[in-house]
Amino acid sequence: MTTTCPKCGAEVYGKFCVMCGEKIPEDEETPREVKRMQMKCNACNGVMTFDSDQSILSCPFCGSKEIVLESDAVAVQKIKSSAQKEIAVEKLHSKERLSARRDDIQVMKMRYKIRNNISQHIVGFLWLIVAVVAVLILVFYMRTLAKMPISHDSYINQNWLVVKVQLEDAGYKHIEFVASEKGGDANQAAENGSVYWVTVNGNPDFSKGKLYSKKSIIRIYYYGNAANAGNGS
Repeated sequence: MTTTCPKCGAEVYGKFCVMCGEKIPEDEETPREVKRMQMKCNACNGVMTFDSDQSILSCPFCGSKEIVLESDAVAVQKIKSSAQKEIAVEKLHSKERLSARRDDIQVMKMRYKIRNNISQHIVGFLWLIVAVVAVLILVFYMRTLAKMPISHDSYINQNWLVVKVQLEDAGYKHIEFVASEKGGDANQAAENGSVYWVTVNGNPDFSKGKLYSKKSIIRIYYYGNAANAGNGS
């Protein structure tokens, strides 16, 4: 705690102010807590103690007055204070930038995860649609097919009406009949109306269970009256 001049605010070590010469009343003391610094007087080399905010000093030993443009101690202290402040501010800004960068990275990771999940769901949904469409196409295609009830050789010598019913029950819609007159010793024993040849789309080579389109053209060749050929009578 020190006494300061009530007029100029300088430190007082006696009854008179060393700065302005103001007499200090004995009963008046103005306590003030100040930051003190020291420098040497250029005239007598005495040590002057002063407030760092003062710009004019008066030596208490020789009375010499000096202008303090900025002492080394003050300059160093100010530089240190400014540098420390800048460092502190820069550290704070660095922490803020680092925190913001971390937040940005977390947001980017979250967005990537969301996009990845959405992409996976979309791909899965598309594959599901493809699978459903494929199943529907397969079902639709299978509904256009029909199994051959028996093989070609099994139709030989059966009555054409029996063969007709078997093929219609299997699902075939386009059945044609071709009647042929019996002749020669080879077929004299064959009954009238018995089948001697069957083709599917012109091909007689088919077996039981083989799939054909229901729209396939099936021709049944049988022995009968040539005049009624083609109408199944």
